[in-house]
Amino acid sequence: MKTKISPEPSVSHFSKRARRYNTSAHWVRDSGLISKITRAAGPPCGALLLDLAVGTGVVAQAFKGRVKTVIGVDICP
Repeated sequence: MKTKISPEPSVSHFSKRARRYNTSAHWVRDSGLISKITRAAGPPCGALLLDLAVGTGVVAQAFKGRVKTVIGVDICP
């Protein structure tokens, strides 16, 4: 038996939070952590990077110039 899960509660929650996300989520402003993420991922220059749950794009933006293409996907517009 499959259980259908509605995305609506998540979409509602994150849509309300989106405008203040970069100031309310402390990790987003932690440049040291963002640097560790980019170093740990270590993609080659010509790589295609997929950022799931991209949010405001902070992590995706950190890879700009380090990879060929970044694709960001998120449940909220």
